[in-house]
Amino acid sequence: MFIYNVKKLPPHKAVIAAFIALYIGCSAFYYSSFIDIFSALAAVCFAFSVVQTKSSLSRLWYLFNPLCWLIYDVFTRAYGNFVLHLVIFVSTFIAILRNDVKRKENRKDIKGNERIS
Repeated sequence: MFIYNVKKLPPHKAVIAAFIALYIGCSAFYYSSFIDIFSALAAVCFAFSVVQTKSSLSRLWYLFNPLCWLIYDVFTRAYGNFVLHLVIFVSTFIAILRNDVKRKENRKDIKGNERIS
């Protein structure tokens, strides 16, 4: 899936569907409780985040990935992984604020609109 971003090609829908089916199939094979759905959801969010052509959409999809893992880590009592996914979630959230929200504000300033602080 990564080769599509490197070569600036749009990702093929069949490749995306195959990865998502593989993630869901593996999750169904190892399914033991309701909480296992969150690990499958995190994998699907990751697949969607990788194939996005706009970086803002990629970051938004990737924000849901550690959120699903955080829920999974709490219920499975994986506290070391919880800390790791919390750091990833916070850093991704900060990246969205810095790169997406503030850039939109700066674009408005450049276009001539007044910015009230």
